[in-house]
Amino acid sequence: MADLSFTKIEVLGNVSLKDRISSSAVFNVGDVMFLSGSQYLQSIASDDTTLNAVGIALGSGGINEYPVLIPSGARIRLVGATMTKGVVYYLSENAGKIAPLADIVNVGSVIIPVLIAESATEAYILLTRPAVDIVV
Repeated sequence: MADLSFTKIEVLGNVSLKDRISSSAVFNVGDVMFLSGSQYLQSIASDDTTLNAVGIALGSGGINEYPVLIPSGARIRLVGATMTKGVVYYLSENAGKIAPLADIVNVGSVIIPVLIAESATEAYILLTRPAVDIVV
């Protein structure tokens, strides 16, 4: 398998989006982001300093642009995605991406749930770091 692939995210329902902090890297639709000092960066499962994710980017942008982040608890539609209902998807070993558990294979990577699929294209954002890190 591979990281989830989709072209657009639609937010379903009323959600307070986050958009007041700039990014210190180029970001894409669906990137999982964390706060690094005063700017956002992409989270990655193999770097434990990036695991406190705060949201998923609604759009794409460049350095010093302001990503609109969808927070944990939001229900979303991933246009173009193919997920399996009931399956949890995790922070990938590729910066900012979301992957199935089977793809988290590198020793030292931390298992962080990001989404739970409600259908092939709809999911809830989980973004909760466990009290104890589960390490591959």
